[in-house]
Amino acid sequence: MRSSYSRAASLVGIALLAAAVTTAYFGMRAVNETLRVERLALSQVAGIEGLQSSLKEAEALQREYLITSEPGLIARFETQREKIRLHLADLAARFENPEQRAALPPLASAIAERLALIEQTMQERRGSAGADAARLAFTPARVAVAERADQLLDEVRR
Repeated sequence: MRSSYSRAASLVGIALLAAAVTTAYFGMRAVNETLRVERLALSQVAGIEGLQSSLKEAEALQREYLITSEPGLIARFETQREKIRLHLADLAARFENPEQRAALPPLASAIAERLALIEQTMQERRGSAGADAARLAFTPARVAVAERADQLLDEVRR
């Protein structure tokens, strides 16, 4: 009788241990998923901030080029354009949320339009006086393109 009682107690103990291990396992999976989501969110924020920084740098290069017409600034602009392309590709890979994924193509389009206008302004500066190119750079239509890209970028951030 005593051995069957010991055996039953052992089985109950093993069952309780198995339940505790199972609970701990699923708890750890939930913690790991939470950490993964948090890391993903932080990397998305860092990617968006990097994109914004590169866009601001491209605009600063345009302004500097309009003032100085220094040829080296064109190469720096091309470097920024490549960084922006890489930021967009990186964001596309990181976005899991369908709303964020849907917002990315309009954002990429607005940024491409913005960069094309910056490049066009820089080309016009090469061929004309700085004042003419500066007037073109800050027309209401071009400012609207920049504001639209900023607005879309803010929407993706949310």
